[in-house]
Amino acid sequence: QLSRGTVKFDTVLEGSFEGVVVKPATPGREARNKGTIEYTEGGEQQKASFTLYDMDNMRDSAGKGDKVAFRVAINKQSGERAASSVRVLERKEEDSELGQVARLTDSYGFIRRCDAPGDIFFHFSELVAPLNPSALHSGVDVRFQVGVDPRSKRTVAQKVRAAPKGSAAMETVADEVYHGVVLVSAGQGDRFQGGR
Repeated sequence: QLSRGTVKFDTVLEGSFEGVVVKPATPGREARNKGTIEYTEGGEQQKASFTLYDMDNMRDSAGKGDKVAFRVAINKQSGERAASSVRVLERKEEDSELGQVARLTDSYGFIRRCDAPGDIFFHFSELVAPLNPSALHSGVDVRFQVGVDPRSKRTVAQKVRAAPKGSAAMETVADEVYHGVVLVSAGQGDRFQGGR
């Protein structure tokens, strides 16, 4: 009988690689939960699968379009490439929104959205490091992605991260309708000086 660890089924490639997430991983260890990273290896385009358990930081996750660094192992039998020690280098920001923490409880809170009416629910498990519950209070600016909770089917904030102070601009829109007369068209003449 061979001692444990004698037979290796994977070849771990030297160094680390950089690539882009084309399919995010979802919670679980089954094949349907695997995400996919596209990258270049030896001048050729390759794909490597990964799970949330392959993230360098277990509280982090990589979204579609995020640039990541990782290690690669190739399964000797199937030839499938798997990523490990996945670390987000740069997040794709287009799919996210800005807001401010509106109110908090012991395990969840609500975010006042900048670009949509009403507040959106988030659970503390959706906080992305280094943001943590002790750093949260009403008025903190955050960036988040909008998703649907699989159990409740409600819209929720996911991947909640800290945003620079002042980046979540809140505007108040009045319910009243105002009517007036245009005195000077935009781009014509001097600026309106009021008092006429």
